[in-house]
Amino acid sequence: MSTPAATVTRADAGTTASIARFAAAIEPGDLPGPVTTVARQCLLDWLGVTLAGAGDDTVRILRDEALAQGGSPQATLVGGPGRLSVLQAALVNGTAGTWLEMDEGNQFCKGHPGMHAFPAAFAVAQSTGASTRDLVAAVAAQRLAGADAARMREALNIAANMALATSRRTMLEGATVRNVFAGVSGQMGVLVNDMLEAGFCGEINGVEQVFGKVISDTFKPAAMTEALGARWEVMRNYFKMHACCRYNHAALDALAMITAEHELDPARIEAIEVESYGLAAELSDPRPRNLLAGKFSLPFAVATTLVNGSSGVASFTAGNLADPRILALAAKVRISE
Repeated sequence: MSTPAATVTRADAGTTASIARFAAAIEPGDLPGPVTTVARQCLLDWLGVTLAGAGDDTVRILRDEALAQGGSPQATLVGGPGRLSVLQAALVNGTAGTWLEMDEGNQFCKGHPGMHAFPAAFAVAQSTGASTRDLVAAVAAQRLAGADAARMREALNIAANMALATSRRTMLEGATVRNVFAGVSGQMGVLVNDMLEAGFCGEINGVEQVFGKVISDTFKPAAMTEALGARWEVMRNYFKMHACCRYNHAALDALAMITAEHELDPARIEAIEVESYGLAAELSDPRPRNLLAGKFSLPFAVATTLVNGSSGVASFTAGNLADPRILALAAKVRISE
């Protein structure tokens, strides 16, 4: 792989450079055993939710459109026929994996880091012949492409300037454009490889500039390297036991404890009062307009769980959105912070 001169002459400064050096040097054998175990669990989680999400009609249409456009058959479509280019596979697999809102997450990372890394890494791993062991240890596309520290730093700076600035309102309103965010991010991560090959370069310390002055004014660069190599963030990941937004989970856990001790007849319930934290209290719409909105509605999540006796994927389907028993019960749910 050729390395453009621009990637090896930039100032080696800032926390981004420290991360780049660490990421370029790490080998699979350097990871502690428990870290490898959890990373493999994250990979299996991604494969599972992507396989399930690939069955959605909208995802299938997106997949079929990508297949119709042709291109090099470089990477597998999880849960679908045929192969796509690395760019298109990252997009489709990333979208499918997000669709059911079942993907792992990390509250300290404020999101779902596995879903933002695995679609791109999986596609690149297939196109380069990397092993599963390498994939588990990878820092996504650049690491699998064999990037050194200078190239890794340049990739991070380029990627920062291509960051999506998205809105949390999409989840509350059921705006399904939200389901493509991870796919587009993965696609851009793959694109960075091609840009580097062509000779593109990024802003010096682009990560600090974009996230500290453009997208946010509270970004703390020092936190990026805090306990680097000592504290492995993947060990603080969570896996979902309910097929909806994590902010609903505390209430659903409490509901499971109640129903384990008491047999409840949904038709006889007069009112349900939920006291939770602020982010959960925002999920207050009792009549969500579509499935995505339903997964971000605490009243609907509680009601469909009670009526169906489960908080699994089958309780968050189109039929449940129109079920008068569920809607009547959701209207009785009151949430306070």
